[in-house]
Order: sequence, then structure tokens, then C-alpha cells
Amino acid sequence: MDTKEMDKYELTLIKKFLISNGCSHFTYEVLDYTAKAVASKLDILQNMYMCQMYEELAAGRTNANSLHAKLHYHIKNNHDMVRKSIHANYGYDIGEYIGVKSFIDQIASVYSVIDF
Repeated sequence: MDTKEMDKYELTLIKKFLISNGCSHFTYEVLDYTAKAVASKLDILQNMYMCQMYEELAAGRTNANSLHAKLHYHIKNNHDMVRKSIHANYGYDIGEYIGVKSFIDQIASVYSVIDF
């Protein structure tokens, strides 16, 4: 597998992880952006600041502020379900919703230690 195929495969695993842990109500677009943000945090994709990530992920489709608003809306509205699922499946409490960056950090931390 070349690097692009491996990145695509890892993104698919992250999406499956998100869906199976309470993110099943995310739109496809938000799920895709969230998976890419987690991958970026894990340095699967290039490591970048969140504001840079919004700009790069939004490039050509929407603006960075609009992307942040979409992520904030969906993550905040599904946070309790995700929190309960992560706790039930992995015994880890991701805590109260603080913001998108905190959520991505917490999800990346949990994802990085699970064993497929």
C-alpha cells in the first residue's frame, strides 16, 4: 500500500471509530472533517494548528468559519452520546464539551491507544 492508500485506510478506520462511538448522527461532511482533524492531530496527515486545519479542510468548499460552526454544532449536539459511548467502550471520560479543539484532542487520545 502506498502512502495515500494508507492515509485513506486510516481515515476509514477513524470514521468507523467515530460512528461506533456516538457520531452516527453527524452529516457525512462533518464526519469526514472530524476524521481528518483527528488524523491531523495524530500526525497521520501533516500536523497543523486548528485554524490552519479549518482553512485547509474547507479549501474550495466552504470557508474556515463556516466549517468551525458546522463542527461545533454537530459535536456539541452529540457530545453526551459520544461521551457515554467512549466511557462504556473504553472506560475513559472525555469530560464536558469545551470546544471543537478539546473534543478532537480527546478523541485522538482515545483512538491512539485502542487496539483494532
